[in-house]
Amino acid sequence: MSGRMSIVSIRRLFATLVLATVTLSVYCYASEDGERRACHLPGDLVFVLDESGSIWGPAFQEQLTFVELVADTFDIGPDKTRIGVMTFASDTQVVFHLDAYDNRDQIKQAIRQITQRRGGTQTHRALAAMRLQMFSPEHSRSTAAHVAIVITDGESEEPADTAIEAALVHEQGINVIAIGVGPHVIMEELQLIASNEDLVFTAPTYAALQPLLTRLAWKACEVLTTTTTTTSTTTPAPAPMIAGCASRMPVDLVWSLPNEAGAAATESILQLVSLVAGDLDIGPTSVQVGVAPRTCSTEKPAIRLKDHDTVDGLRSALNDRHLAVTANIDKQLEYLRSQGFASRNGGRDNAAKLALVVVDRRPSNPEAMRRELTKVHRLGVKLIVIGVGQDVDADQLTALAANGGSLVRAESYAELGAMHVTLVQRICAAIRDTGLKQLRELLDFDMYGN
Repeated sequence: MSGRMSIVSIRRLFATLVLATVTLSVYCYASEDGERRACHLPGDLVFVLDESGSIWGPAFQEQLTFVELVADTFDIGPDKTRIGVMTFASDTQVVFHLDAYDNRDQIKQAIRQITQRRGGTQTHRALAAMRLQMFSPEHSRSTAAHVAIVITDGESEEPADTAIEAALVHEQGINVIAIGVGPHVIMEELQLIASNEDLVFTAPTYAALQPLLTRLAWKACEVLTTTTTTTSTTTPAPAPMIAGCASRMPVDLVWSLPNEAGAAATESILQLVSLVAGDLDIGPTSVQVGVAPRTCSTEKPAIRLKDHDTVDGLRSALNDRHLAVTANIDKQLEYLRSQGFASRNGGRDNAAKLALVVVDRRPSNPEAMRRELTKVHRLGVKLIVIGVGQDVDADQLTALAANGGSLVRAESYAELGAMHVTLVQRICAAIRDTGLKQLRELLDFDMYGN
């Protein structure tokens, strides 16, 4: 035991020394005017500020003060960091572009002149304007990292459109830091807007933003550090495997559908599967999608993970699905365990294993369901459970979604079409959790050799 601890202690000491070296070389940089600046790397940094009517006037001024302080930590100049600012409410407003000012005093003076217009929270418009106007080739540098800091106090009025615009922002290579202020922020939406979960910050009030200053400045500089080294290459970054999700981990995803649904309900379910598939990069080395069979007969077999490597192929197979008479949730779990992720059906050892299970009634054999659920968990499969209607058992749904899974509810099948963005977010979160778990296991193995 003492030998193990000594190895761990040495490695931790080494990691601490490395971190200290990086911190001193980047954070403690003395600029030409003799002041210490958080970051001297070239970068284009845009602030996207919420000015909606839900923000009290003095709180809006506190937001502007915070932006000034953040801007003051960067070494500003034509060949260093450049800053732009825009605001949004019911519409958007460019306060000043990245190429408008090349010194700190001008930028701080311009920030102080901002007045609040109030209105709604059209976050999707802000993301679109940030992408198309603030980071347009006319105003931004192709040789510099592109970073945006989005500050908002509440949920967007068009969450589906916000999700779409966030994905487009990420695809353009813009690194987004999301800051939520107050009690009404939606963490899932902040995580969707941010480039990754490490770039999400929250504060209870605008007055409480200032304690975040050092952490935020360091994180922004860290983003510049890790992206500036790649912006000069001509090799484009690989497309995300899932819209709005930065993970590059391959994914095996199997749908399990209720067998007693009628024609209209079945149509709603298949439409949902099709919508989610449209946000996935389907292929043999990226995301594979399967669908469990709806009967035990072989007349209409399952859609296996390896059967389709395009969205069109999967959708064609979905159109050919059939109605069945009966099947229990324990039988669906048994299929997932024994066949759904099997290598003979296309399952991959290095892929995250996810199952989207639609449940619309109580299980006929709860004990059998629990036994099969335990076996599914042993395989490392994460369940995203979709409970539909009032005939479901809340406790059973919670049990199905345990052990790293998640649960979403719909009042009826008619609501499923509006859930696809939420499900894509849940898929992304499950992949991220799988990656973190694998990383922890790898680190444990590296430290202890077992």
